[in-house]
Amino acid sequence: MSTLQPPAGDGGPRKLSSALTDRSGVPASLSVAHRKMSRAPDGQGRRMSTFRRTSIAGSHRTDFSHLSSSIPVKLQNTYRMQPEDDDTFRCARVQNVIESVLRNFLQDESYESIKCSALSQTIGDVIKGRVKDMGFTRYKIVCTVAIGENGDHSMQMANRCLWNTSTDNCAFGTFKNKSLFAVGAVYGVYFE
Repeated sequence: MSTLQPPAGDGGPRKLSSALTDRSGVPASLSVAHRKMSRAPDGQGRRMSTFRRTSIAGSHRTDFSHLSSSIPVKLQNTYRMQPEDDDTFRCARVQNVIESVLRNFLQDESYESIKCSALSQTIGDVIKGRVKDMGFTRYKIVCTVAIGENGDHSMQMANRCLWNTSTDNCAFGTFKNKSLFAVGAVYGVYFE
């Protein structure tokens, strides 16, 4: 039985009552069924979280050797604000890449909405990879491809960009057959 110290000016120590004792301090004899009634029905008791603390005593060793290779190397700043002359984004070369990839992928295709949806993602990845292989260092490359059905309707596309006109540029390429049309756009944004 535990005691509490009374606040100043009180008569003496008080006894704490417990759920397992009656007022006289004699331990109460509650059956197991009565004690279980105070618990929640799912067996968790008052604790509502499902987090379980696991022991680390029996855990296996962890290998950290793969982490050392993923640490990035810190490099000095170059303070280069403009691309070098031979490193600028060349629209004519990029346009040729866009049109050749569209032609190679879509020459014998017919329009099917589900197939063309997946095909536009694949073509966009191929175009972006080929433009990156052209060696425009310090340029971020963004590529979009839209494929639509070639019918008796019109479509207008518009693009807006906020960029530096002396370093950033874009290139567009189109393809059309009797069933579908495609428009590819590549944006080269210089990363300072």
